[in-house]
Amino acid sequence: MNAFELRGHLICPFGLENINISSGVQYILIIEKETIFYKLLQSNYISTYGPTILITAKGFPDINTRQLLYEIQKRYRELKIFCLTDYDVYGLSIACTYASKNESKLYYVYDMSIENLHWLILFTPEEGIKKNVIKNTDLTKLTLKDIRILDNLCAKLKNNNKYSAAERNNWMYHIHIK
Repeated sequence: MNAFELRGHLICPFGLENINISSGVQYILIIEKETIFYKLLQSNYISTYGPTILITAKGFPDINTRQLLYEIQKRYRELKIFCLTDYDVYGLSIACTYASKNESKLYYVYDMSIENLHWLILFTPEEGIKKNVIKNTDLTKLTLKDIRILDNLCAKLKNNNKYSAAERNNWMYHIHIK
């Protein structure tokens, strides 16, 4: 596989436990948006910022992407894993999905959670408005669906012993509930 190929590759669920990564890779960057993923590739991000693994599930995390990241994390514990998402309900849900145990035991019975996942927050909506990166009209009110997603995330976080109290409080802070 050519690391500098601009098209990317689909993740095959077989043989992931035998994956080998170059010793020069410094970190993994999970990117929510496929368009951002391609912009980073086209802007020579890897050449500019050093050997990196860029990965996207094109939105919500799929099993193959989670399994790949889990296997990499298991073999290469020193690699940091960052997650770049929108600062909204769905971005938080995506980061939580990568960091949390798989809820569905239908297909996979083992925990594919990513330990020490670092959720990248470029800035909050308020900071974006101050910096003129986004307009006040770009902010939308939470829909009923958004509120349900946040309620589910809160319930998962409160009942999850994997995270320390400080980590749970940090996630809850971003949900704006304490």
